[in-house]
Amino acid sequence: MGMIRQMIINLDKNILKPFRKIVLNALNNKYYRLVFKGGRCSTKSTIAAMIVILRAKIFRHSALCVVRYSNNVKMRLTTQIITALQYLGLSHQFEYLKSTNEFIYLDKNGKRTDVVIYCRGADDPKRLRSIKDASGGFSTLWIEEAADFSCMNDLIDLESSVGRGQSDSFLSVISYNPSQAPTHFLNEQYETVSSDAELLEHYKEDDTLFEYRVDKTVTSVFNYNIELVQCVVHCTYKTLIKEGHIDWISRTDLPRIQLGEKTQSDFYKWWYLGLIVGCDSIVFRNITDWKFEEHEYDRTYRGMDVGNGGSEKTGDPWAFTRWYFDSKQRDLYCLDEFKLPSRVSYEDVKNEFKKHNPHNLLTYMDNAVGNFVDHLSGSPYKLNVTRVHKTVEVNSGVQWLRSCNHIYIDPIKCPNTYKEFKEYSYIIDKNGDVTTVLQKDNNHFIDSARYGLCEILDYGEPIW
Repeated sequence: MGMIRQMIINLDKNILKPFRKIVLNALNNKYYRLVFKGGRCSTKSTIAAMIVILRAKIFRHSALCVVRYSNNVKMRLTTQIITALQYLGLSHQFEYLKSTNEFIYLDKNGKRTDVVIYCRGADDPKRLRSIKDASGGFSTLWIEEAADFSCMNDLIDLESSVGRGQSDSFLSVISYNPSQAPTHFLNEQYETVSSDAELLEHYKEDDTLFEYRVDKTVTSVFNYNIELVQCVVHCTYKTLIKEGHIDWISRTDLPRIQLGEKTQSDFYKWWYLGLIVGCDSIVFRNITDWKFEEHEYDRTYRGMDVGNGGSEKTGDPWAFTRWYFDSKQRDLYCLDEFKLPSRVSYEDVKNEFKKHNPHNLLTYMDNAVGNFVDHLSGSPYKLNVTRVHKTVEVNSGVQWLRSCNHIYIDPIKCPNTYKEFKEYSYIIDKNGDVTTVLQKDNNHFIDSARYGLCEILDYGEPIW
């Protein structure tokens, strides 16, 4: 890769103490692969982004940053790169091309160089291989949200393609939130040291659940012995607090963390501590039977999922729900519901809607059903319905619902909502193993809840 330029980088100022040795080794090509795993708010993605930036600056070779799906590029990659540049004080040295999701390194005169940090989705791996880089190849590959990929071979194929020709100066950085399922390929790969590997170093802080290990595998290829050294890091939000950076944790996560520390729920252990808690097929373990009590709730939320016009047997029903959220206790209460067959008239919908929402209070519906919203909100029906004001992504919305301490549902008053939440499950594959893929059927009242609660669902924030 040519001569490595000498420069002074103040890691003490920009990198949290537990990560400094790891980052320094990554900048000095001590590893061929660096794996960051752990819980939400653990800074693993920010540290990974810093390594990408610093290696591009030091080696003057481009970097490729990848997520599984292109629609996550801006939130999961470019946002992290921008944040890391600000922390490092290097924003002025890179030009961000928003249209192409690229960061171009600038020389001392502010002119563009051939060094580029590319941010891409891996929807079509062939397009990744077709990237023509003028800097002479990639020094760094960052695979973010690696748990979204299908198998370890997907990651190895990316490493082989991107690192071709870079010899021992190439670094692969992999970051992810562990799946709760022990059988997920990343858990099987990184929760224990391979029997073929020699453990070189191990460090652990029990009080913050910060841990890293370095291992070496020797591979013989054409009579050449190749040493592959990788570092696996597990980190949590507790390191931020210990290092005096509680301000780096979002205000919406802090109350959840504080409550989670008290309850030690499986969701808290998995989501914030990155621990493998096991996975059965049932999604919601926080459903609690409740006898509905009517009184003045300070604020309620309403959502409605629409029917698709199919037959009574195969069509999706209309599903309306009303909710109250106790933000201090993080408890969710289902106050009301109604269900209508798939094929009903707008007049029938209006009558049932006004029966369960007599004051015609605002109700959210899916963005994808604009015609339904327009018809119901216009003359002659004039229902107070609108589209959700931001993307309601299924997986993230379900995780928010799972993060509630309790979801109280009266099985007598709201039988359809109760049944859906109690029975909603992950798909089981042909081998009988539980996957992390949510079923796509029998979730109409769950969808209604996600729409209705869109004002307080905060999952649009980046995961650090």
